[in-house]
Amino acid sequence: MDKLGIGIIGGGSIAHVHARALAKSERGRVLGVAEPNPQARDSWKRAKVHLEPDYRALLTDKRIQVVDLCLPHDLHEPVALEAFAYGKHVITEKPIARSGMEADRMLAAAHVANRRLIVSHNQLFQPTLQEMKRLLGAGEIGRPFLGVIVTIGDELARMNDPGHWKGDSERAGGGVMIDTGMHAVYLLEYLLGPARAAMALGRRLLAQPPGKGEDNAVVALEFDGCLGSITVTYTATNHPWSESRQVHGPQGALYATEEPDSVLTLVRRGERKELMREPNSWLASITASLEDALRAIQTGEEPFVSEDSVRHAMATMDAIYLSLRQGRRVEVGQAE
Repeated sequence: MDKLGIGIIGGGSIAHVHARALAKSERGRVLGVAEPNPQARDSWKRAKVHLEPDYRALLTDKRIQVVDLCLPHDLHEPVALEAFAYGKHVITEKPIARSGMEADRMLAAAHVANRRLIVSHNQLFQPTLQEMKRLLGAGEIGRPFLGVIVTIGDELARMNDPGHWKGDSERAGGGVMIDTGMHAVYLLEYLLGPARAAMALGRRLLAQPPGKGEDNAVVALEFDGCLGSITVTYTATNHPWSESRQVHGPQGALYATEEPDSVLTLVRRGERKELMREPNSWLASITASLEDALRAIQTGEEPFVSEDSVRHAMATMDAIYLSLRQGRRVEVGQAE
């Protein structure tokens, strides 16, 4: 089967990661990168890839069947709609969009064009988290009653840049929660099922530009028979990036951490047993996510990240932001 031609739209830091991941692909090859900013284009000088200042050059290139959107959140919808009009399949970075309404329009346009729209929820492809999901399904710790995700990160420099889209309330659709916090939302829903309601607190505590969203957030989620919490920060300038995911049940607890190795641990009756350890799987998870998307496009089969899961994660995010604005509990779907 011939490899799919891929165009990457957006040439920032995450686009370089996608290009490295796609260089390993058995199903696709990158034929071009589009980036309007000359400084960002300069960062591709050493890469053996065709560069364009205008993404429409990739949309009109008949050798390209798939575009990979590595763009600010506000550009996901308009560029995806153009791509579908040119007959391209679309892979996009998370979140799919800034709101559920934007996401619904994008998915509807994909259906009308008979093209695929697949979102890179890459952390679902981390082996430690897939094993955690398997163990939960096997009843290893009994029925979960609590899921906890804590992400400690530093994006303060970009949050403090008034010209950068990172954390911009309009361009990004919010701050830390809709960005890195989206990983936590879709992971908890993968592990525990669809969230039913949200209570959220978020504040811009250290970032200075008034147009930026929250740089710290704490969220409580309700699931069927279970509660969840998400804590995420972009202001931990003195701490290395770390991520912790915990699920607690009556017969034990499972911990998946990234500090920096990916480690899965079972805790039972006060004793800890390491179940898995491997080098940090962030790049590998992006590689696997993109390869799964290309598989679905090439074969017509369903991707691992389903439309329903993407829609529900976005609906949950809408509920989180409505709760953050109004200071109350919001049922998922109420914000639509």
